[in-house]
Amino acid sequence: MIGSGRPNGDGHPRRWLVKEEPTHYAFADLVRDGSTDWDQVHNPLAQRNLRSMRPGDPVVFYHTGEERAAVGLATVAGVPEPDPEDPRGAWKVRVSAKHALTRPVELERLKL
Repeated sequence: MIGSGRPNGDGHPRRWLVKEEPTHYAFADLVRDGSTDWDQVHNPLAQRNLRSMRPGDPVVFYHTGEERAAVGLATVAGVPEPDPEDPRGAWKVRVSAKHALTRPVELERLKL
């Protein structure tokens, strides 16, 4: 999970990128489900970013693996909270689907 940091006073929300292997949970799955708890994140920096997410923040959904492209847009739909099902003490946050991108945006384009 990658965050853009705090707003710099312009009033715009933070922006986030969440990534997942499409064979595990594809953006199409999020669209089908409408929303899901974003959990099972254990990297310390990613956990810190997850705890900084706020309802309404925009989210880019990125497929890892062979595709390696942003494929959809979502929004943070809840406040971060401890995940009671995670024995490692991780947090989770609710994410809601908005819409698929017209075409995937490859990693190289995202880095520009």
